[in-house]
Amino acid sequence: MIAVYWSGLCAGRLLTPLMLARAPKLVVVLVAASATALATFGMALAPTPLVLGGVVLLAGLAVGPLAPTIVSVAGDRYPRQMGAAIGVLLSAAQIGGMVMPWLTGRATIEFGYRAGLAVPALAAAGVAAGTALAWRQRARRFPVGAQVRAQ
Repeated sequence: MIAVYWSGLCAGRLLTPLMLARAPKLVVVLVAASATALATFGMALAPTPLVLGGVVLLAGLAVGPLAPTIVSVAGDRYPRQMGAAIGVLLSAAQIGGMVMPWLTGRATIEFGYRAGLAVPALAAAGVAAGTALAWRQRARRFPVGAQVRAQ
């Protein structure tokens, strides 16, 4: 299953430029984070190893575009403070990289493997919700059809 996940992750990273050529960055992040959440919940509910392999592959594919696209969105949003913006993202990612496995382990020990998968699934759903909020705020600032002046 680990090889299936990493294969999906590599494929997701390779396909990211194709996705970004066809969809806005926030849409790519929203879809990828939502698919990650669904795939992780799917892992918890998978009745057979074949189904588990399918949702593990989907999780890898969905996670692939997340980090590079989120960093790109931050760079676009704060071009003059790009270093600081990306530094904040990397710090948050490092904290998440420490806290999430611990929380997942605690939930797994307390409630079982399938329940433990709720932790990363909810984290991915949180990313999707934050992205949807950012997309909505951006849509309010720049209504459809409005001309955006390049800065």
